[in-house]
Amino acid sequence: LVPAGLEENGMVDAVEALVDAARRSHPARIRFAATPGFAISDTEQALQIYRILQEALNNALRHSGSDEISIRLIRDDGHLIAEVSDSGSGIPENVNGNGMGLRIMRYRAEKAGAEISIDRLTAGTRVRCVIKEPT
Repeated sequence: LVPAGLEENGMVDAVEALVDAARRSHPARIRFAATPGFAISDTEQALQIYRILQEALNNALRHSGSDEISIRLIRDDGHLIAEVSDSGSGIPENVNGNGMGLRIMRYRAEKAGAEISIDRLTAGTRVRCVIKEPT
């Protein structure tokens, strides 16, 4: 299923609606920022990136213990970057990357033609997808 508004209003509005829903049901501070002009015109590609962001946001809310989460959609130097980061406990070092959620995110990134990275930060975790902007 395609999230309401993704096809009609674009990725930025769909992610903003996802963030608004999360803010209503969780006490964490969730920040959202989008670079002007950020757009993914291919609906299938947009859907896959949206679902990755949704999974990463849900993981951060459930597992990180963070009181602050950031979602950013960035258009930079011919690339589109979609990322979720938190300032929580960080993805455990002993996670081997074979959990269902991580495998699905990698599969979705592959379908979208995106490079995905899931990084343990000094404080927290960052999930980042990078797509080459169509020319």
